[in-house]
Amino acid sequence: MDYYSVLGVEHNSTTDEIKKAYRKLAREYHPDINKTKEAEEKFKKINEAYEILGDSNKRKNYDSKSSNPFGSFTSGFGKAGSMDMNDLFSKAFGGFGSNNTRKKSKHKKTFTSEAELSIYISFEESVFGVDKKTITQSYKTECSKCHGYGGEFTKCQVCDGEGARLKTDGFVSINTTCSECYGTGTIKSGSCTKCDDKGYILVAEEIDIRIPEGIEERTRLLVRGKGHKINGKRGDLYVSMKIHKHDQFTRDKNNIIQDVKVNALDILLEKELSIQSLRNEVTINLKNAYHGKEIIIEGQGTKTVNSEEYGNLILVLNVYFPELSDKQKEILKDMTE
Repeated sequence: MDYYSVLGVEHNSTTDEIKKAYRKLAREYHPDINKTKEAEEKFKKINEAYEILGDSNKRKNYDSKSSNPFGSFTSGFGKAGSMDMNDLFSKAFGGFGSNNTRKKSKHKKTFTSEAELSIYISFEESVFGVDKKTITQSYKTECSKCHGYGGEFTKCQVCDGEGARLKTDGFVSINTTCSECYGTGTIKSGSCTKCDDKGYILVAEEIDIRIPEGIEERTRLLVRGKGHKINGKRGDLYVSMKIHKHDQFTRDKNNIIQDVKVNALDILLEKELSIQSLRNEVTINLKNAYHGKEIIIEGQGTKTVNSEEYGNLILVLNVYFPELSDKQKEILKDMTE
């Protein structure tokens, strides 16, 4: 079937020319106007032709004959791949909007079932982990007063709750979306005092989570079944980690860096210094060679999540010079002369 011949247009006709030709033929052969059997068959053909030629992509595929994702172009109007007849009329007769009379109910407020929460943990908790940490979070659930619609609604008086209105263009009458209720069939008549028209309320709860040993900043933990509640089912919760800064310790991958204040005189005297690290007490013999250097203690860092390898403890000695008494100054002066 040559769709251009059906509509009586040339192959190089513009979209507006095709629409104009279709409108003219649709009025002439519409079943409400022309009661003959031949008119009904003709009406189907011109609608089938306009379905293809009225759409730029379908027309391109039809012209090129190279691809056909919409099914056979001769499948007949109203079959698989075809547009709804009212939608086609709406497109051709002024763009009144698609006829969606199925939308006769008010729309519920929508939100994702997945929830996100950020929590702060101590530096020690990030290193050693926590088997059971109780946190408080709030999840969304449908408002029991407005049932998720976000207000009170009454039937639209303009379309009598149908969501569509009959519009006449010449001899052709088509259903168009109601401009008052936008196809829903309802009009908002009041606000919901329980949810402030959000359609949902927040429910606070305490849950227990496990923080794995060696967790890093910005890591997200998945907690199944603790997200927002939609249609009676809870989604998942993602808990993002933020770690409080420590005044002594920092982390570099799986190494722990510890700042240690050391008296310069203790270095000169090569004293033994006991340092309390995160894991245990570390003893080092101070030497002058340590000045400005790092002391590495293997295996005393933290592990990487899902690994059994531990990093190192790196001691950074911050040497300071104490205030000396006059007597101590005299002694040092005698020692250096």
